[in-house]
Amino acid sequence: MAIGEIFLTAFIQVVFEKLASPDLWNFARRERIDTLLTKWRNMFEQIESVLVDAEEKQMMSDQRGIKLWLEDLEDLAYDLDDVLDEFATEALRQKVMEEPRASTSKVRALVPSCCMSFKPSTIASGSRMRSQIDDITARLQALFERRTGLGLQIFVVGPSAKTSQRPQTSSLNLEPRLYGRDEDKKAILELLQCGQSSNEKSVTSQTCHSNTLDQVQNQLKHAVTGKKFLIVLDDVWNEKHEGLIQKATGQKQMEDLGSDYFRELSARSFFQPSSRGELSRFVMHDLINDLAQFVARRICFRMEEKLENNEGHTIITKARHSSYVRGYYDGMQKFEIFQNAKNLRSFLPCGLRDNDSYLTSDVPLQLLPSLRRLRVLSLRRYRICELSSSIGDLKHVRFLDLTGALIATLPESVSTLYNLQTLILIDCRNLTKLPTNMSNLINLRHLDVTRANSLQEMPPKIGKLMSLLTLSNFIVRQGNGSTINELGSLIQLRGTLCISGLENVENAMDATRANLKDKQHLDVLLMKWSNISDNSRNASVDSEVLDMLRPHEKLKELTINGYHGLTFPTWVGNSLFSNMVNLKFQNCDKCISLPPLGRLPSLKKLYIQGTKALQNIGLEFYGSGSSNPFPALEFLTFADMAEWKDWSPFEVEEGSQAFSRLSKLSIKRCPKLLGKLPNNLPSLRKLDIKDCPLLVVAWVPSPTGVIEVRNTLQFDSLISLSLKDVSIPNSFNNPEVGNEAAATENARYSPLSSLTSLRVESIQGLTCLPSSFVQGLTGLQELSLYGCPELTSLWKNEVRIHHHLLTLQRLVIEGCPKLISLFEEDEDEEGLQQHEERPYMMMLEYLEIKNCKKMEKLPRGLNNLRSLQELIIYACPCLISFPKTGLPSTLRTLHIGSCDALRSLPELTMLNSLEILEVLHCPSLTYLGSSRNGPPCNLRKIYVSQCAKLESVLAEQGMKINCTSLESFTIYECESLKSLPDVTQNNFDGGCLKNLNNLSVSFCDNVESIPQGWFTATNLRKLNVNGCKKLKGLPHHAYNNLTSLQSLTISSWDAATELISHFTNLTFLKLKYVDKVGNKPPLEWGLHRLSSLRELCLVDYGWASFPPVEEEEEEDGMMLRLPPSLIRLTIQNFPNLEKLSCKEFPSLEKLQILECPNLTTITKLGLPPLLVHLWIRGCPLLSELLIDRLPPSLLSLDILGCPLLSERCSKKKKGQYWPLISHIPEVDIDCRNVFLDPSSRWPPYDERTLVMLLCLEISQYTLQQEEGRCSSADTFMAPIKTVRVGMLFNDYTQSQNLSCRRNLRAWEEILVEDQKRGMVPRSDKGDSHFLEMGLQQGLLFS
Repeated sequence: MAIGEIFLTAFIQVVFEKLASPDLWNFARRERIDTLLTKWRNMFEQIESVLVDAEEKQMMSDQRGIKLWLEDLEDLAYDLDDVLDEFATEALRQKVMEEPRASTSKVRALVPSCCMSFKPSTIASGSRMRSQIDDITARLQALFERRTGLGLQIFVVGPSAKTSQRPQTSSLNLEPRLYGRDEDKKAILELLQCGQSSNEKSVTSQTCHSNTLDQVQNQLKHAVTGKKFLIVLDDVWNEKHEGLIQKATGQKQMEDLGSDYFRELSARSFFQPSSRGELSRFVMHDLINDLAQFVARRICFRMEEKLENNEGHTIITKARHSSYVRGYYDGMQKFEIFQNAKNLRSFLPCGLRDNDSYLTSDVPLQLLPSLRRLRVLSLRRYRICELSSSIGDLKHVRFLDLTGALIATLPESVSTLYNLQTLILIDCRNLTKLPTNMSNLINLRHLDVTRANSLQEMPPKIGKLMSLLTLSNFIVRQGNGSTINELGSLIQLRGTLCISGLENVENAMDATRANLKDKQHLDVLLMKWSNISDNSRNASVDSEVLDMLRPHEKLKELTINGYHGLTFPTWVGNSLFSNMVNLKFQNCDKCISLPPLGRLPSLKKLYIQGTKALQNIGLEFYGSGSSNPFPALEFLTFADMAEWKDWSPFEVEEGSQAFSRLSKLSIKRCPKLLGKLPNNLPSLRKLDIKDCPLLVVAWVPSPTGVIEVRNTLQFDSLISLSLKDVSIPNSFNNPEVGNEAAATENARYSPLSSLTSLRVESIQGLTCLPSSFVQGLTGLQELSLYGCPELTSLWKNEVRIHHHLLTLQRLVIEGCPKLISLFEEDEDEEGLQQHEERPYMMMLEYLEIKNCKKMEKLPRGLNNLRSLQELIIYACPCLISFPKTGLPSTLRTLHIGSCDALRSLPELTMLNSLEILEVLHCPSLTYLGSSRNGPPCNLRKIYVSQCAKLESVLAEQGMKINCTSLESFTIYECESLKSLPDVTQNNFDGGCLKNLNNLSVSFCDNVESIPQGWFTATNLRKLNVNGCKKLKGLPHHAYNNLTSLQSLTISSWDAATELISHFTNLTFLKLKYVDKVGNKPPLEWGLHRLSSLRELCLVDYGWASFPPVEEEEEEDGMMLRLPPSLIRLTIQNFPNLEKLSCKEFPSLEKLQILECPNLTTITKLGLPPLLVHLWIRGCPLLSELLIDRLPPSLLSLDILGCPLLSERCSKKKKGQYWPLISHIPEVDIDCRNVFLDPSSRWPPYDERTLVMLLCLEISQYTLQQEEGRCSSADTFMAPIKTVRVGMLFNDYTQSQNLSCRRNLRAWEEILVEDQKRGMVPRSDKGDSHFLEMGLQQGLLFS
C-alpha cells in the first residue's frame, strides 16, 4: 500500500465503526432509515474488499482511473461521515430533550438551532438532508459499479487474517498483508533512524519494523488536522476531535490516550522539542513534515502555501482542514477564498504566538456560520466583540477556542452545540455570563474560563456536565444561581480547579456535597472568598465551609484566598498531604494563627500574604513533634501582614534543623515586625526584606558593650540580599562605638563572603557604609543603593577600605539627595598620590549615579577603575566638572543627563575605547571636547540633546573632526549652536567619515551652516536637518556624494526642494514648510521621479486642497505628482486645508491626516485599492466622506479629535458611515474600540499592563523624537498610541477612585520590576518622566 493511502484505510475503518454504533441503529430504527444504513454498510464492505488492490494498482503509470476512484472514495467517506454525524447528533438531541434525563450518553453529538424543530421521523425527510442522502446513495452506487470496470480484485480481509501476519502493537487495526511496500518501509525506517538517538538506533530491525508503520499511521492521521509545523500540546486534542483516538477503555480517558500517542511519536522522532526552549512546543522533523504535507495534500489547505503555488481555488473545494498565519490585522480579503470551502472541518489560525490580533466582523458573523461542517474552530487571540447567533448551526463543532475575545456574552445558540467537547474562553475579560442552557452540552469535556474575570456565575445545572475534565473556575452564586452542590457530580475533574464566590456558601453541608475528596485527578485547587468590607460575614461559617471542602490527599497545589475564619481547619497542614508542593494563603485577614505547615514533607513553595490580624508566628507553625520541619521548602514569602510582630524561632534538641533547604526568603510590607528572624538557614541564597521599618538588620554581631536587638545576617550560602526600609543598629554609623571590634569580628566570621548582589533602599539614618560591613563582602559583584535620604558618601576616608570590593562589577546609586561624593578623599596632592596607589574596585565595569541632587564631584581616582566600560550620570544638578585626572581609558559608553551645573566634560581624547557619547539636558555645557585632536578614534555615536548654552562641539575655533569610526551624529535642540565643526579633508580609503550613516541636526535655532566636509560621507543613509530656522541650505556640491541616502528630513530652507531630485534612492522623505520663498512650486519638486520612495511626510503647508491644484483649475490641474511606489503618506498641520482627494494614491497602504483644523471633506477615499491603515486626528470640522465604499483592504481606522466625523461613524447612533466601516477589523474612535459592548469592562487592562503599554509607547516615540530619528511615519502614530494609553490610565484611576500623581511611585515600581524581567526597555531619562508624560497627554484628551 502506498504511504498516501494509510489515512484512507484508517478513515474508512472509522466510518465502519460509526455504522456499527448501537445508538445510531436505535435512532435509525426510530427514524425508519435502518434499511438505508444497511444498504450503505453492505456496499461499503464490498468497496473495502477491493481497496487493497486499488491502492496497489494506482501506483502504475497507466492507472489514473484507479487514482481518481480512490480520490472519489475519500471524498465520499468524508461526506458520509458528516451525514452519519448529523444522525448521531439528532439522536443525542432527542436524549438531551428528554425530561428527566435518565443518563448522559457519551454519543458524539451536535445540533444547531435549525435542528431544534426536528421531531421523530422528520430528519430524513427534510429537503436538505434528503438531498444529501440521495447524493450519498448515488455516489456510493457509482463507486460500487466503477470498481468492476477498473478490474479491481477482492482480497478477503477477515478477522483471522487481520491478526495472522503479525501481532497488533497499538490501538490501530493494521492490515493483514503488505503488498509492494518494501520501498515504503525502507524509506520510513531510514527517516526514523536519522532522527533517533544512538540508543534508539540500537533497536533491532524486527522491533522497529513492527512498530514503525503503526506510528506512521498515527502521525499521518494527526497531520491531516491542518496544524502547522508547531504543535501546541494544549491543542493536541484536535486530533481527538476528528475521532482518530479510540474510545477510552477502563480508567483511561481519550486525552490520556492521545498523550500516549504523542509521547510515542516523540520517542520515534516524529516530533522534536522546539529550539525556542518552550516545554510545551514541538516541531516536526523536516522530512516528516514533507511526508505529512504530501499525504494530506488534497484534504489540508494551508492558505499561504496554496495561494503562493496558485493551488488555492482548486484545492479549497475539496479541503477538509485549513490553517493560515494569523496577522495583526486580518480583513475579509484574506478570507475570500473560504467562500468555496463548504467541506471544511477545521479552521485554525497559527503564528504570532500569544499576541492579540484584529479580525473583520464579517468572519465570525457571516463566513463561519456558512461553514456548516466545521468540527474544530479556533479564533484564538482575535479581539472579536460579537459572535453570530447562527453559530448554533455548526452542529458538528467539537472544539471552539475564543481565547482573548472581547465578547460580553455568548449566543444562547451555543447551548445547541451538542457535540462540543472543548470550549476555551481564556482571557475573555469582558465575558459576564455563559449561555443559560449550557447543561445541554453533555459531551463537554473542557471548559476553560481562566482570567475571564468579569464572569459572574456558572450557568444553571452545570452539574449535569458529567463528562467535564477541565473546569478552570466554578463561581458560587447566591439565591437561584449555581450552588456549590453542582460540583458534586463533576467527579472526573482534573488539573486545576478554582472555586470562587465561597462567601455565598451559607450552609457548610452544601460544601460537603461538593465532594472534593473524591476528585482524585485534581492537582491544583484554588478557593476564593470575595472581600467583604462591612465585616458582616460570620467567621465560623467560613471555618466550617473550609473544613468541609477538604480535598483528596494527593493534591499538589493549594491556594486559599479571602478566607475570613480565625483559624484553619486541621486538614490544612496535615502530613497526609504528602504530595503538596505549593501552598498560598492570600488575604486571610481575620486569621490569628497559622496551621502546622512544617509537617508537609514535600512542600517547596509557601506564600503567605494579607493575614492582617496575625501577630505572632509561633511554634505551632512548625508542627508539634517534628524534629525537621519544612524539610523540602525552598521558597518562603510573607507579605502585607499589618499586625505581625514576632516570629518564634524553632528551638529543639541538638541535631534538629528547620528550613534545611530554604533558598529564598522574602518579607515585604510588615510594618510592625521587630523581633528576631531565623538565623540558622544553611541553604539560604536569596534574602529580600522590604518595608519593615521596625526590623533591625545588621551584618555583624553587636559590638562589645552595646546592647541592641538586631538580626545579624550570618548566612554562609547567601548570594543575593535586598533591603528596603528597614532599621539599622544605632552603632552602625558611629565609628567610635566598637567599629574596630566589629571589623575584627567580621573578618573572622566573614558571614557574607558568598554574597554577590546587594541592594539597599530607603534606609533611614544610613550615612555611609562602615568598613566593618564592606570588609566582609569579598565576593560582591553588584551593589545598588536607592533612596537613602541621609547617605553622604559610600564610606569614610580609610586606607584599608580600598583593599576590599575588589570583585565589584556593577555599582548603582540613585535617589540619595544628600550624597556629596562617592567617598571622602584627601584634598592635598600628597593624599591624591597615595590614593592613586591603592587597589581600587579594579573589576568595576558599570557605574550609574542618578538623582543625587547635592553631589558636587566625582572621585579623583575614577581613572584608576581599569575595567570600567559604562558610566551613567543623570539628574545631578550640582555636579560642575569631572576630575582633572580624567576617566579610565577602558570606558566604552559615557552617558550624562540633566546635570544643570556641568560646564565641561572630561578630556575625551584619552578615552581610546569610547564608542558612545550621550549628553542630555545639560544647560551650562558650552562644548563637548577641548583637545585639538578631536573626538576619540573609536567613537561610533555622538548624541547631544537640549544643551542650551552649547556653542560648539569642539572648544577651539578651527578644530576639525577626524573620526573614521563615527557612525551616528545627532544634535537636538541646542539653541546656542551656530555651526558644526569642519571635517578633516581626507580622500584616502573613503575619507575620515567613511562609516557615518546617520546625521541629524534638529531644532537648533541658530545653526547657520553645515560644513561641506560632512557630506563627503558616501555611506550616509539618514539625513535629518529639521527646525533650524537660520540654516540657509546645504552646500550644493555636497549632493553628488550622497548616493546612498535613503532617509531625508528637511525643513525651512531656501531652495531646499532643489536637492530632492538628487537623491534617487530615497525610501523615506519628510518635508516641513519648504514651500516658502526661494523654493520651487510643488509640481517641480520631482517627487514622481523618486522610484524607490515608500514613505512621505508633509508638515506645515498652507494648501487649501491636497494634492494642491492651480487656482481655478479642477483636479486635472494638479500641482504635485507622487511616485507610484509610495505606500505611506502623512499629512500634518495643514491649517488651510479644506478638501483632500485620494485619487492619485494607487499603491498607498497607510494614510495619516493629522491636525488639519479646517478640513471638511475627503473624496475618493475608496480609490486606493491597497489602503490598510487610516488615521485621522485633530480635524474638528471634518464631516464628509464622499464615498460609496471604503477599500476592502482597509484593516485599521483610528479617529481622534474629530467630533463630527465620529458621530457619523458611530455604531450606537447608527451613523451614516457605520455600514462603510463595520467590516474593518480595528476601529477606534476617540481611543475606544467601537465594537465593544457598552457594558463591557473598561479599560480592558490591569494596572501592570497599563504601565507596560504606556512606557513602551512613550519610550519608543520620545527617544526617537529627541534623537531626531523620527524617520518613519510609524513614529507619528506613537503620540496617538501614547494618548490612548494615557486615557486608559485615567479611566482606570477614575474607576478605582485613585489619584494619578499619588500612584505614580507605585506604578514606577511596577515598571522597574517589568524592566528587570525584560518586558519593558530601560530608559535613560528616568521612568517617572515617561509615566508623567503619558499621563499628561492622556489628560488632555480625556
